[in-house]
Amino acid sequence: MRTTIENYYAFKVDEEAKQYVGIHLKWDYTKQTVKLSMEGYVKQALLEFEHEAPRTPCHSPSRYTMPKYGSRVQYVKIDETAPLNTDQTTFIQHAVGKLLYYARAVDPTMLHAINDISLTVSKGI
Repeated sequence: MRTTIENYYAFKVDEEAKQYVGIHLKWDYTKQTVKLSMEGYVKQALLEFEHEAPRTPCHSPSRYTMPKYGSRVQYVKIDETAPLNTDQTTFIQHAVGKLLYYARAVDPTMLHAINDISLTVSKGI
């Protein structure tokens, strides 16, 4: 099977399984675990998208909405900002795609926030 694939594609084989599709793998065979990392990926993405560091630290990947206890129905705040133009939508889709790869492979704590952003952008909001 490997020879058949070699006829059509160029690839490298990592016999020690230290890297796979850009993800570094650190195996601990005694504990039967593996640690995944993509060192510098987020930093490079922030530079690529020219994202400035926030003035105050953010301790959560998505915005927290304080519940109003005692009320029967808790309405979500309505976003009244202007719709995005095509360039803005494309930029956000590019950023979400890049970070989605990292979130799925290494850091799933980002998935909820990225999913919210991608659903909003897909609606053109």
